[in-house]
Amino acid sequence: MTACSHGRIADIEILRAVAIICVLIEHSFFNLVFDEAWLAHFLAHVPLWCGVDLFFAISGFVVTRQLLPMFAQTLPAARVLPRFWIARAFRLWPAAWGWLALIIVGSMIFVQPAFLGTLKLNLAGARAGVFGFANFRFAHGFLQPYGASYPYWSLSLEEQFYVLLPFLMLIARKFLVPIVAAFLLIQFPLPHPRLYFFLRNDGLLWGVLLAACPALLTLAASFCGVIRRVPAGGWIVLFSVLYVMTQLSPPFEQSPGFLLGSLAVCAAILVALAAADMDIFHAGPLQPVLLWFGSRSYALYLCHVPIYQCSAAWSHSLPMIDPIFRGHIDARSCAICLILLPLAAELTRRLLEEPLRRTGRRLAHAI
Repeated sequence: MTACSHGRIADIEILRAVAIICVLIEHSFFNLVFDEAWLAHFLAHVPLWCGVDLFFAISGFVVTRQLLPMFAQTLPAARVLPRFWIARAFRLWPAAWGWLALIIVGSMIFVQPAFLGTLKLNLAGARAGVFGFANFRFAHGFLQPYGASYPYWSLSLEEQFYVLLPFLMLIARKFLVPIVAAFLLIQFPLPHPRLYFFLRNDGLLWGVLLAACPALLTLAASFCGVIRRVPAGGWIVLFSVLYVMTQLSPPFEQSPGFLLGSLAVCAAILVALAAADMDIFHAGPLQPVLLWFGSRSYALYLCHVPIYQCSAAWSHSLPMIDPIFRGHIDARSCAICLILLPLAAELTRRLLEEPLRRTGRRLAHAI
């Protein structure tokens, strides 16, 4: 097993890294690069937005794993709920709201061209992000101009989940596993209109089920024992399941239930294997790089779209001097982004995420 800080599981961090890399590639088209036919062709046949569903399954597992011991201590709900919500709020809101503020400031400065979107759009997006209904706003105006904060739809969905999950655990108690399983079975075959696409909770609920049912993790651990006997077996399984996920990813306007349900099952399989904590996704010399991506995945998710758009705008505004980039302006955009994106993620992590997460923990434990 590979140790991670704060008791994290290294394989889970690797899955976070894979998920955020998928999202970064998916959103690069029409934000960072525009004329690359090969990328459009690739994403048309191998859509990578399923990385978000992998995030959902990870989030459901990690958060439930945090909540279960709190309820096991038989603390009154009046203490458990504020503890959990305060810790979550300080974990998520400072970085998220900080980037919303930066997007608004950027849209005030860069009016012509408004590459971050108009101030009106970004103010509306910020309001939806702050008050946790960005998924409803995105569903209502899908494929219409939104501004640079459209990835916040998934954050709003997770925030709604964080509000409801403790109540579900409080009410269900010992029946949490059968109730969650029933929700998953009922939803699996149902058709999913556009609104549900932005309310989908299958991945989150699978994460809850994995954390609440030790037998599933025991079963996963037995499979991990077999996988470890095959050279690079973990990565073969990971890429195979990930490819299946891309092929199950339905068009946005055609979302039959079984496809999104099957997509969530695949995400749950990967999370179960990672949660067994048997180091099956160890990446050798790339391990530190992937662990960096995993630990900065939230910051990268928040900042990648505005950084992409700023990099593209900056690239297009520069004179064509360097012959390396002549005729390949997207390459220059990518080069600028490769500098700005890691820097932005690292600063977000160090200046907003970590200090305020520690503050949240102190406040939560004081209750």
